[in-house]
Amino acid sequence: LGRAAIDEMAEGTKCGCHEGFPCDGDHCVNRVMLTECDSKTCNVGASKCNNRRIRNQVYPPVRVAVSEGKGHGLFARSRIGQGTLVQEYVGEVIGHEEWCVRIATYREGDPVYFFALGSLFIDASEFGSLARFIN
Repeated sequence: LGRAAIDEMAEGTKCGCHEGFPCDGDHCVNRVMLTECDSKTCNVGASKCNNRRIRNQVYPPVRVAVSEGKGHGLFARSRIGQGTLVQEYVGEVIGHEEWCVRIATYREGDPVYFFALGSLFIDASEFGSLARFIN
């Protein structure tokens, strides 16, 4: 993908994908930029676009089960290829100060579902997805 294509995308141009290439490879500017397609940035359309996995909740089949010595874990029901999106990590976004308050309330052995993003944290304790069980 050339610099010109990336510059065009930054200006709001739609990807160059079409029905024969439905946003599933390096020819899709959105996918290369790790951005999901939407109606403003995609020529293919919602029903045929393959770059709307989070929006359409397209994930491999998984199950939550007890993991020996680790509490609950997320297990694949079939082989998952390298680089495949397994789940979106969902939760409440909080700052460091609130994280300190919450972490202080946990007792030893309690499951903790925090994901650090720089100075912010995603707390999946109450409003999380299955991704919180990935070990």
